[in-house]
Amino acid sequence: MNSTTDKYDSQRLVTLVGYFATPFALFLGGLAVAFTDSNSWQKTLSLGLLGFAAFFNSVFPRFLKQQDVVDKGRNVKFRLYMNLVVNSVVVFLLGDQFPPLWLLLALTPLATAIYGNQKRTLMNAITASIVLLLIQALRPETRPLDWAVVSVEIAFIVLISLLINGVSHLVVHPEKSAQMPRS
Repeated sequence: MNSTTDKYDSQRLVTLVGYFATPFALFLGGLAVAFTDSNSWQKTLSLGLLGFAAFFNSVFPRFLKQQDVVDKGRNVKFRLYMNLVVNSVVVFLLGDQFPPLWLLLALTPLATAIYGNQKRTLMNAITASIVLLLIQALRPETRPLDWAVVSVEIAFIVLISLLINGVSHLVVHPEKSAQMPRS
């Protein structure tokens, strides 16, 4: 068992990340649905995806408790990527009219920064950045200013994720500290 598996196994970390990330994602997505003038199908689909995400992320920690160590790691990664897909669709549908929605794409690399190693964090930050670039490329009438804004958003995603990952490695793993024998 390696330290990444140990971190994925941490029920406390999974619960903590979900406790803060899920309400933020729902708050942000809910504001986007409430304050955009998109077609009704875009709002309806986004609302359905946010409802799915709320259910999925509220049930997930209870499901994870029943998993063995190997399955926990895979399932936490599945949760991260499922959320990235859902968030990507919501950002694509409503992000042009509600600019702060790009923050949904920062959540996956930020969560990875807490659970994973630096390489995985960087990979997920780059993946979220590529998604953000693709969404911007698919938008009509993209101006140079729009690309400048996206470049700042990408820099934030990558650098803050790596910062959080570095800080998380300085902190003692919660379950490990309780299990370590005292000298």
